[in-house]
Amino acid sequence: MQPQDHTEIQSRQEPSFLNPQEYTLIQSLLDPILRRSNLSLARIEPLSLSLYPVYVARLSNGSNLLVKFGPAPSARLLRLEKRGLENEILALRAIISQSTLAVPRISGPDEMLTISPTFPMPLSSLTHTILTCPSGTPLPSLFPPGMSRCQIPTPGMLIQGLSPTFLATLYRTLGAAFRELVQVHPEDPGIWGSIPSRRGSATTLAAKGPSGSDGAGSNTSWQAAFLSMMEASLRDAEDMLVSIPYDAIRVQIAQHSSSLESFREPSALVPLDVLDAANVMVDERTGEVVGLSGLGPCVWGDIRVGHWVAEWENLTEFWEGFGTLPKNERDGKEGVRYLLYTVYRSLTAINRHYYRPDEGGDELDPRRTLTWALNQLAALT
Repeated sequence: MQPQDHTEIQSRQEPSFLNPQEYTLIQSLLDPILRRSNLSLARIEPLSLSLYPVYVARLSNGSNLLVKFGPAPSARLLRLEKRGLENEILALRAIISQSTLAVPRISGPDEMLTISPTFPMPLSSLTHTILTCPSGTPLPSLFPPGMSRCQIPTPGMLIQGLSPTFLATLYRTLGAAFRELVQVHPEDPGIWGSIPSRRGSATTLAAKGPSGSDGAGSNTSWQAAFLSMMEASLRDAEDMLVSIPYDAIRVQIAQHSSSLESFREPSALVPLDVLDAANVMVDERTGEVVGLSGLGPCVWGDIRVGHWVAEWENLTEFWEGFGTLPKNERDGKEGVRYLLYTVYRSLTAINRHYYRPDEGGDELDPRRTLTWALNQLAALT
């Protein structure tokens, strides 16, 4: 595919500039690749300046590279976020080996590169990776000035320059992309939980203790993996002294976790979060999703645990592209699992609000949802 003309897009984009230190750092990271390829750097553009800063380097031959940084040293991270770049790289490798979905590929011999800049910079967390960029236009490039560059707009929103038809196509093809994602499985079908781990290579939460685990160690069952994730999220809350009913949560999880034993579907690649808009590459004319430039935290498990399942539950266009979730009933053991996942998603959302309040978001909705789910579980005992 030929590089697209971004002139029109840039006229609608909020102006953003790199300071000299940022430009010098990113250029120094790209120099070895440019020298090997006999290319030059045309320009560098910020794509996302959220927890994991991402920059697009546009090269002289029209191709693009993504430069992704780890969180700043001062960033407060949930346990599931502490191996974010490693997690994403290994998830991308699994996607490339099993799917035709357009995603970034490793550029250069090193998967994880460590740098020690000689000047202090808020974005230089000492860890970065360089990836090829899928074709297409980053979705936030199409947003009008002043609009948040993180949230993917829904078809019902009125946005200058993005028609309802464009947004409907966006979600329909995003659903198709997610359908491909969840058809990716671990090489060992007995692996559940962490993407980076091989069976037995990671220590579980119970063994490592409250401060040493991200709660995503590899497990031999989905029940064990989910309980580890749940306990990690509870310990995230304890670390920040978040006011929640810890005992009630642990009691309900313990009483109902047996419903996870009957889960018999294959372990699948599960993005845990709703995608950041910067991770979505689209055809700027039609809104069709042509690739993904990132995934966020992922696990091997039940696809229903992902935040996106609840967030987009009533979005008809997304499910037209994705298809119906198998056994998505809310009765019996499927219904209990739905409530357990609701507790996990709500707790994670509350924790994020306390860890990084500057990201916005309201804790009241997840608190109400958490209370509702706990009451529903208590009524079943």
